[in-house]
Amino acid sequence: MKKGLKYKLLFSGAFAAVGFLCCLLNYKITADTPVGCILWTAEVFAVIAVLGYLGVEFTLWLKRKDYKAVGRKSIALGLVLSLVSGAVIGASGQLLYSLRLHKYAVDSDDGKTPIKSNVVFMVDCSASMANQYASCVDATCEALDTMDENNYFRFAAFSSYNIDEKNHATEHLPVTSSNRDSLKDKIKAINAFANSNNFEIALDFALETIKDSDYDSRKNIIIMISDAVGKLNSFDKDELEKYDAKLYVLHIKNADASNASKSKMPLLDIADKTFEISVEDGNGAVNIYEMTSSVENMFKAANEGENTKKKLILTEDMLLFAQDINVIRAVVSIIFFGLFAVAAGCVYYFSFDIKMILLNFLTGTVAALLSFIYYPLGIAVLLLVVAGGFVKYEITEETGNV
Repeated sequence: MKKGLKYKLLFSGAFAAVGFLCCLLNYKITADTPVGCILWTAEVFAVIAVLGYLGVEFTLWLKRKDYKAVGRKSIALGLVLSLVSGAVIGASGQLLYSLRLHKYAVDSDDGKTPIKSNVVFMVDCSASMANQYASCVDATCEALDTMDENNYFRFAAFSSYNIDEKNHATEHLPVTSSNRDSLKDKIKAINAFANSNNFEIALDFALETIKDSDYDSRKNIIIMISDAVGKLNSFDKDELEKYDAKLYVLHIKNADASNASKSKMPLLDIADKTFEISVEDGNGAVNIYEMTSSVENMFKAANEGENTKKKLILTEDMLLFAQDINVIRAVVSIIFFGLFAVAAGCVYYFSFDIKMILLNFLTGTVAALLSFIYYPLGIAVLLLVVAGGFVKYEITEETGNV
């Protein structure tokens, strides 16, 4: 006689959740490099699969006097299969999710040596840019993800006051894996708002940064993000040429920029190239895609005459903590969340019924989609998937208890 076993979700889900929480204890220690992220994700999927399986067995053990599960194999085999399938799916998913196609310039003489560059981002935080500043910061952080250790990066927020290097700017550092997150944290913590701005202060700061570096052996790029409305009194463009620095302006087309005459935007006259960036809704956030695409075009413009190469690099973007989603990453997440759900169902119940497989994959897909919206939701559903609570046990009632 087949029946459904009540409370099957309770222990398996709880065991899996405890396993995930334990893995969080060594997250910062392990997941500090791209390879470390792969190892940590493999650990998480393996641990929650094993503990979820133990939760299933524990539930059946509690009900052993009343029920006997059909088709059960040895616990040892279930543990091994859970461990291996979880680790393989976690590691493979993280590997594919973290891959990114990176473009870099190479010297035309040997075609191999990457071009080193100084990249200084100067972001306008005057009153007229108050509604766009946060999205400009987000776009800058996204641009950081496309850079590597050949790019020396600095960020500063400017207005009408002298720039405080400690509070209004980051250090000038190569974009290594260890530096990237600290640079982002510093950028997001900066707040230097004032009513007006002075482009001369910003340009002098950017040039000082370049002069204090090994500027003659690097491409020197200044990226000014502003509505371009402001003062530029006596700045001499020859200073830019003296240090072979290119000035690119991301021109934010907010209400002030749209209403200002050209004479009120002197910054545009000295820019090597200007990229117009639209505002999403009136005076609201900027179009981040336009900004990141423009930054990519800036690098192309700065490296005119150089060879451009492409290579796949590993990033520290996490499959479980989905942040910067694109089509490829969305597909990878759906596939591997679904595969993990299928593997869990097959291992836990030793059943390969096609309907069960499709149902499990569908539930894994739901977990992936929820992670795009708010990743804790995706993780929560994934833990329930591991528990297999949506799949009915096939059990028989013990004849001695009928």
